Amino acid sequence: MEDLRLYETLDSTNKESQRLLVSGQKLHGSAILALDQTEGRGQYGRSWFSEPGNHLAISIILQPDYMLVEDLPLLSLKTSIAVVRSLSFFAPELKPLIKWPNDIYVGNLKLAGILIENSISSSKVQHSIIGIGMNVNESAFPSDLPNPISLFLLTDRKFEIIPLGEKLKEEMMKVLDEPIEKWKPEYDQLIYGLGIQKDFELNGKNVIATIIGVGTDGKLSLDIDGRSKSYFSHEIKWLK
Repeated sequence: MEDLRLYETLDSTNKESQRLLVSGQKLHGSAILALDQTEGRGQYGRSWFSEPGNHLAISIILQPDYMLVEDLPLLSLKTSIAVVRSLSFFAPELKPLIKWPNDIYVGNLKLAGILIENSISSSKVQHSIIGIGMNVNESAFPSDLPNPISLFLLTDRKFEIIPLGEKLKEEMMKVLDEPIEKWKPEYDQLIYGLGIQKDFELNGKNVIATIIGVGTDGKLSLDIDGRSKSYFSHEIKWLK
């Protein structure tokens, strides 16, 4: 696919994207895919397990002509939709869900994660690097990982990494141009735990809350003891 750069080994597809951007190249819509990523990480600097040759590690670079900082939550939501649509194309029998704010689950198991890094000047976004890690053909995981799953373990089928990456890039660029009334109702039906009571940590205390939804501001809306309130990802933590 045009503008998809394939690497056998990289420290991180997000880091390579940063290096390419420093060179001053026009890279909007380009994707960096590594078959072996040695320093992958997730949200809040957590390390990400990546088995060489069996894992999808891809970063998609956006250099929008005009995007405001307040539009960034929509980018995160749209990325989740692109991942789910790609999965549905290759494995329609799966029912992936979006675990707010940046994970893709099947059942209660984590299949993929998203890490978006942005460069901002004043109130405008100069570029965004959308990093996505997906467990594809792994047959086992380290015992210290809490709840991973792979496409192979879910379907008993092996998948080709590069076509997965190509499809993901295609869906990402497509959803970017879609009006909110097309993709947001789809997102709202895919929220992990929607309408179900879940355990969270809030202000150092454990709380049980019912998930109401996710707003266009990126906040998770919860019902706690009959009162509705919304939270950014740094304000509340999943416990289960």
